[in-house]
Amino acid sequence: MDKKEEVIGIAEAAGFLHMKPAVLRKWMQLREDIPAHRIGRRWRFKRSELEEWASRIKKRCAPDIRAVEQYGIFECTIHRKPETPYPYGETELFVTFVSEHGSSVAFWGFYDGDAIWKIRFMPTELGMWHYCAHFSDDTETEFYGAFHCVPGEIPGMIGTDCQNPMWFGYSSGEHFFMRSFHVGDCFFADNWPDSSRTAFLDWAEQQGYNTLSIASFFINRQTYRRGMGWNTPSLWPIDPKEYRKAEKILD
Repeated sequence: MDKKEEVIGIAEAAGFLHMKPAVLRKWMQLREDIPAHRIGRRWRFKRSELEEWASRIKKRCAPDIRAVEQYGIFECTIHRKPETPYPYGETELFVTFVSEHGSSVAFWGFYDGDAIWKIRFMPTELGMWHYCAHFSDDTETEFYGAFHCVPGEIPGMIGTDCQNPMWFGYSSGEHFFMRSFHVGDCFFADNWPDSSRTAFLDWAEQQGYNTLSIASFFINRQTYRRGMGWNTPSLWPIDPKEYRKAEKILD
């Protein structure tokens, strides 16, 4: 390494990149293009190389640092015209998320139609998260960004109770007693009035139900007393507008 050039350690390099040292170390494990030099047992960085590398990753999904509730949904959008006739299956959007504690999650984005790609992610750890995304047909262009995960009121994902595996529980440690109700085909139908759906949900909550099992989700079965007449979202062929119908109701 040229001693005339300014050389910095990993803590200063991480500060220059606006991330914690643990995050930079994780990125160094995941990527081969970060200009790091191993000298003995320590990592060193040429400031000029680091500045040049940082300038190449300025293109971001979102320039601002948003606050996202723990167990909530982070979402960002990438505008890119599809390069293939069928982007749903012929092109993939790969995303890697790294928390400020150094843990990483490999995930995917999806095509939402009209030259719009979306990234969605549920953060489980508090603190700053950084992410990097690229398309399968263009590994040279990358999209970087970050968001801050803050405490909220969502108790976490439902799974095995951490104290009694015979029961359900939230990932936060809270217990969960499931009371489920089975709903017919009409629940996601756009020809079932919102007022009726809201009245039903209010009734279910008053009865103490906290889980719904919904019949023929995206199946569109047209059988007497088994879905006939209900305009439910169509699973196939893939059409983002159909999925948005269900998302609107779920939200």
